[in-house]
Amino acid sequence: MAMEEYDNDGGVLSVVVDNSGADDIYQLAKSYFDLGEYRRCAYALKDASAPLPTFVREYATFLAGEKSKGQSAGVSDDGGDGKGLSSAGQ
Repeated sequence: MAMEEYDNDGGVLSVVVDNSGADDIYQLAKSYFDLGEYRRCAYALKDASAPLPTFVREYATFLAGEKSKGQSAGVSDDGGDGKGLSSAGQ
């Protein structure tokens, strides 16, 4: 929603655009991205049209594909020993 402020001669002094809903969605998507929830991030930004959210959506989609390829190939994040994180220090 845009709100305009006018001077005494009818000229536009400023235009304020309220896109706080879009900002909230972007912050949610960024949180998902930071947590590695790339598919959720991309879904949250499915209706984005601004350049930055669009880039984040496309990059998150790419990373989700890379993550699923890594999981299907047997690559793990546990250090490669196959024992998991619970075996650290034993």
